[in-house]
Amino acid sequence: MREDFLSGVGDELRDRTIGVVRAQWAALGAGATAPGLAAAVVDPEALVLASLGLVDHDRPLAGTLAWWAARGSGLMSVQRIRNLSARFPDTVRHRLKEFAASARSAGDHRWKGVAGGTSVETASPEGGDPRLEGAAGTLLRLRLGLGVGIKADLVGALVGAEGWWRVRELAASTGYTSRAVRRAAEELARGGWIAASPASPAEYRTDVKRWLPILGLGSPAPWRDWSRLFALVLAVDAWLRAEEWPDRDPGELEGQARRLVDAHRPAFKWSGVPVPSPTQGSGSDYSRAFCEASLLVTRWMEEGV
Repeated sequence: MREDFLSGVGDELRDRTIGVVRAQWAALGAGATAPGLAAAVVDPEALVLASLGLVDHDRPLAGTLAWWAARGSGLMSVQRIRNLSARFPDTVRHRLKEFAASARSAGDHRWKGVAGGTSVETASPEGGDPRLEGAAGTLLRLRLGLGVGIKADLVGALVGAEGWWRVRELAASTGYTSRAVRRAAEELARGGWIAASPASPAEYRTDVKRWLPILGLGSPAPWRDWSRLFALVLAVDAWLRAEEWPDRDPGELEGQARRLVDAHRPAFKWSGVPVPSPTQGSGSDYSRAFCEASLLVTRWMEEGV
């Protein structure tokens, strides 16, 4: 593939994703500049992980992350961000320790295990408390009322999703284990919070109209699998920015692109973007098709934020 094409793909991937991230932070009151506010449910763990991966390209995100560590870390699930971080590049997992150290320094000692021995300089971040109103803050309001944990997250996902969901689908989308999701979903169903189907395996859903007035919403707040979507973008970005690109054999590039497809197939499925088929060429042709498909995913994210 020509290097100008690769550069263009990488720039567009990052720019569109940074726009999505900014829109989500702006909706939470971070003061980030964005052309519009997010209308879908914000997944705070996925948003932090994405921001950690993009901070080198958008330096103001460093200030936003410091603000959130001080003001919003208490509304985050430490275990869940550990689980989701496995989907992201190594650099993100390393920087997560720094975020955790900032949250710990702000007084949230739940982050001690994630921070390990990492220490950071403490400073008073600018900005007030997070904004929890609107569709974007749906998950945060549920956590504030029900407690930070799997049950609030399952309700948030089901309120923003259509139709019936199986346990494995909920587990994949929320980042919890199937066993934990099954137990929580069964208890929520027994308590009348969500509905369970008589099918085997059981499927779950919730009456969205019932929840809208409780959550102060006029219409459903869409749920997106942001962790998988952001992880795909950052993985492709790391692949495109590798210094040895000019010297790679086209067959090697094809193999790497196919491995990325396999690793991030759920992101393509979620966005409705078809992955390049095995018959869609070989070598640089397949790699180019993969890059183009990844761009379509970021455009879908931009439209769905």
